[in-house]
Amino acid sequence: MTVLITNACHYAGPGSVPVLLRDHGTVYCHDPSFGDAARARSFEVDHPGSIALSAGSPAGIADELAARGATIETVVHNDVHPNTLLPIERIPPEMLQAAFEALLLFPVERRSPRRCRWGGSAGRRRSAN
Repeated sequence: MTVLITNACHYAGPGSVPVLLRDHGTVYCHDPSFGDAARARSFEVDHPGSIALSAGSPAGIADELAARGATIETVVHNDVHPNTLLPIERIPPEMLQAAFEALLLFPVERRSPRRCRWGGSAGRRRSAN
């Protein structure tokens, strides 16, 4: 089974990546830090069998997966965003917009079927949040 996990160095990523590698074989990993080639290589060395994607945007991730001929069977939406506890009436619109983009828009854009090939079934796509 081929897996894509987002934010592999954050939240559920550090605990999930070793288990995904052990149980599923090929694991493509997204993380904003992988734009730094040395950081991406270090991650791959620390997690043999992982493939650190250098792209950070949904379109870039899809393009990179397509260029590698990857068919993703399972997506682990380990989408993270800083959370500030506030009463709803005190949440500034820009904070709500940033959360919407990080937690809802980014995952939907990333799995656009016109951008790359997706295998598996919708029932196997999971969210860590």
